[in-house]
Amino acid sequence: MIDIQDLNIINEDEHILFIDKPRALHSAANPGANPSSDCIESRLQERSPHFYLLNRLDFYTSGIILVAKRAQVKDAVRELYQTGKIHKSYVALVEDIEAGLRLNQKIYSSGYLYSRYRRSKKVLFSATPIPRAIRTSCIITPISELAKGLYVVRADTNQGHRHIVRCHLAAQNCPLCKDKIYSSTTEKPWSGTLNLHQEDQGFFLRAYKISFTLFGKNYHVKLDWESALRDYVGPNLDT
Repeated sequence: MIDIQDLNIINEDEHILFIDKPRALHSAANPGANPSSDCIESRLQERSPHFYLLNRLDFYTSGIILVAKRAQVKDAVRELYQTGKIHKSYVALVEDIEAGLRLNQKIYSSGYLYSRYRRSKKVLFSATPIPRAIRTSCIITPISELAKGLYVVRADTNQGHRHIVRCHLAAQNCPLCKDKIYSSTTEKPWSGTLNLHQEDQGFFLRAYKISFTLFGKNYHVKLDWESALRDYVGPNLDT
């Protein structure tokens, strides 16, 4: 097992490292930032310049990051992403804006994602095709209701577009709670009860499961999400 300081390596073989990224840490340095800024990528490069980050998670998103140990693996995994052969599952804490969520009732979300500008913070959603937009899909399944209008949901996708889960949740009127880009920042009645009143807390989204086949080998990696949600919400959580 390769020892990389302050990184939780959950699985490893001759091809890939699986890292459990914590919340409030960048996957890679932002464009224009100091390349040595603290992030998953810079910590990896301290150990080996031949490690390649294969996916990125947002600053507040925790969970599975894939790292290739050589260029051949990087190219093979990127092809899997492009052809929809990597299946990923997330757990999210969302607001039910229009009271439309029902426990265990799946929502099949499909649409076209695009950005107006190259470095736009927000990805836009269109139900109909538009130029340069990429067709994406996501299956949203409510797991439990923590408080009136506040749900834990699972989101499944086999695509890797930026903000894909955040964007689809917002398009279905169940945006991530405390997502300043895709949701209202208005104070909610359950905020204090569930310890969600902290200004800099950010949203809860955890990439907890991934599966794919590479070089004839099947990979299935799954992380705990309940304890992570409990840490986020506080001791009043009852799942």
